[in-house]
Amino acid sequence: MPAGTPDEWLFEDWQLIARALTAATHENCRCYNCDTIGALLGDIAHYWDLDENELAQLLH
Repeated sequence: MPAGTPDEWLFEDWQLIARALTAATHENCRCYNCDTIGALLGDIAHYWDLDENELAQLLH
């Protein structure tokens, strides 16, 4: 991933981050860590004008 601000990162870089975050969550879990990861994934989706379901589809 290139150095710089998030605006300079490519969509593929964000996909790698989102995949790593998704892998760190527990299935059907609402613990603090999973909620925080869910919020981060929502922010990534919003940044790219996607909803969370669209982002999830792109990750598979």
